[in-house]
Amino acid sequence: MGTIDELRKLELHDQCIEHIEIDFDEEVIRISFSIFVDIGLDDAIIIFEFDGIRRLAITMDLKEFVYLQIYSHELITMPGGEFSLRILMLQGPSEPSADLSFIFKRCRKL
Repeated sequence: MGTIDELRKLELHDQCIEHIEIDFDEEVIRISFSIFVDIGLDDAIIIFEFDGIRRLAITMDLKEFVYLQIYSHELITMPGGEFSLRILMLQGPSEPSADLSFIFKRCRKL
């Protein structure tokens, strides 16, 4: 299974984002996901690196730095070998949602 297929099939609902790193010079975004494994075990950290980034859009109204819990993610294959990723995150009850979306050319799991 390729990295894109793995990301597409990954169950991210109710999982958390631990870290987002944006490198404008390298046109790279690295996202660390905290994935629930099993009761009594520590969550697994999975890191994906996306490169060839363009059309980055971030909508966040964070009152404080908190874990962002993923509500949904959508990965779309686009013409020309590019992909679009949108991640919708929640900050907690009655708090605004956060949205991260971008187009990328390649993805790899670190």
